[in-house]
Amino acid sequence: MTLGLRLEDRRWLDDSGRVLPFVAAPDSPETSQHLADPYTFTHLLHGVVLFWPLAWAARRLLPERRAAFVTAAAFVACAAVETGWEILENSPPVIARYRTNTAALGYSGDTIVNSLGDLAACLTGFLLASRIGAKASAVVFLTVELALLIAVRDGLILSVLMLLVPLDGLRDWQAGR
Repeated sequence: MTLGLRLEDRRWLDDSGRVLPFVAAPDSPETSQHLADPYTFTHLLHGVVLFWPLAWAARRLLPERRAAFVTAAAFVACAAVETGWEILENSPPVIARYRTNTAALGYSGDTIVNSLGDLAACLTGFLLASRIGAKASAVVFLTVELALLIAVRDGLILSVLMLLVPLDGLRDWQAGR
């Protein structure tokens, strides 16, 4: 992942050269520049969501293997999917789309440290889902989405919606207009 991000001209750290553990403001210029921010929680949800189809596929592809091996294979697949997303998310066309179509109007892409934090969050979500089951995963997903809606007027569902089908009224609401 780091090689792919470096090839896209992503920097390791923000201009200050420091690493903050968490940046709370979603519209701060430091968002996506440090280890974690409100959008890190959407990456946790990536892992929760990815666990179910990847575990199902691994069980189908590896029926004779022990459960731990199947879960490990799904975990590796989750890391690969999230790595691919981080590289795609930081490509110039996707950054431009975020800037024009979502609440992230000043988005300039992630630092590599932030992408690594997002990958860690995704894998944490995967492990969480593997331990708590489908119903509890759904509760976690809805709780995190609701908390993000209240706290930052955004979330995984809204980010995907606005990236794919931008809605002016929703963008205005997210901007507090």
